[in-house]
Amino acid sequence: IDPIKDNYVIDLLKSKDGISFITSTSPCIVTKMIGKFKVEMIFPISPKYCVRFIRKPIVNNRNGKFLEITSDEVKSINRKIISETKNIVISESENISDRI
Repeated sequence: IDPIKDNYVIDLLKSKDGISFITSTSPCIVTKMIGKFKVEMIFPISPKYCVRFIRKPIVNNRNGKFLEITSDEVKSINRKIISETKNIVISESENISDRI
């Protein structure tokens, strides 16, 4: 955990009511790379919450934040999860078309 703590800011994202995060069999997704460095990663931990790891230099070494994000931002994260998943997508809803 020390390499994560030393190199990343950890934000907790909360979805607004009416939309939830999906996950997959590979839940930790790299969303941004610079060269060989993982700059941003997301990891849904429940239908309501997602953890975001951002390299400290990218956000000026700020502290982690708690953010309630918009439906469009949740959908963007869900689409990224789907695009990076090779196997199974998991949702609390039977139909995920309104989540993407």
